[in-house]
Amino acid sequence: MKPRFEIWDTHIHLFTRSIVESWRKKRAAQDPKVQEAAQRNHDRHMTKANNLQWEFPEDGDDAAKRWLAELDRAGVARGAFMAPFAESAQLRTMLSHSDRFIGLSWMNPTVPDAPQILERERAAGLVGVKCYPVSEGYLLSDKRAYPFYEAASRLGMFVLIHYGVTVGYNANLAFANPLDLHPVARDFPDVNFVIAHFGAGYMRECLMLAYQQENVHFDTSGSNNWLRTQPTKMTLKNVFERFLEGAGAERILYGSDSTNFPRGYRVNVLEEQLNILEELDISDAERALILGGNLKRLMSNNQPVGDSVTPETTRSVFG
Repeated sequence: MKPRFEIWDTHIHLFTRSIVESWRKKRAAQDPKVQEAAQRNHDRHMTKANNLQWEFPEDGDDAAKRWLAELDRAGVARGAFMAPFAESAQLRTMLSHSDRFIGLSWMNPTVPDAPQILERERAAGLVGVKCYPVSEGYLLSDKRAYPFYEAASRLGMFVLIHYGVTVGYNANLAFANPLDLHPVARDFPDVNFVIAHFGAGYMRECLMLAYQQENVHFDTSGSNNWLRTQPTKMTLKNVFERFLEGAGAERILYGSDSTNFPRGYRVNVLEEQLNILEELDISDAERALILGGNLKRLMSNNQPVGDSVTPETTRSVFG
């Protein structure tokens, strides 16, 4: 299906050989029991997904060449890419090749120098930052993270968060509940937060957050296999319907969760979501927001929702 709208993808992972080597060195420094558990989880998830054969671009230059071709193949205008740690030279090299690449950092906001790192990332052209509390074992509500949010507000950067279930192989579901975000979103209303994968199993909690805080958004990325964890059987179309009712089109952002080669861009994810959006009783203006307009807004000085939407594009029952 050829997209009828300009598509900006909020959620793509960058791996190159050197990034993977750095990641493995970090893993090697962990407790052997943690390493063993992580490897078991890796093997189980990759076998289920039939995604065992990974190949990596040599460096940022090679990644740029490959991913430009993949964006062309999928009909995607721009994509937001993230390496699995901050200040990635490979990501910065990739960004230098084309403005079709959008850069997101990756940080633990509780570390003491988080605000300074964020300053450097913004100066390098990155527009947002991903946090992965469920795999890295921290709470975003930890007061040690508040200077980080102050920096994000000052710099106009949005914060993307993975809560819920994950193939992050060191996961601890004690840190998975997105309700942890509520006091943070309340205390930093000028920062836009994006919860990935519709909350990855915490749909009810996400809709509660949407009710409470209009600066909380949701991305649609990935296979959304978390649907299997729900007590009531539902489809991805049902999920879109609930978030359109509970959050509004202005707070939903398309993402693919593309990751590796030879798979490349997850065109199947894009096509499934395009088909769902065509089936739903929504306007073209709403479809355009989900498929790119909302990411554009979040990149533009972190404007709050109310500054960029019109009544005809707002469907939230809580509006």
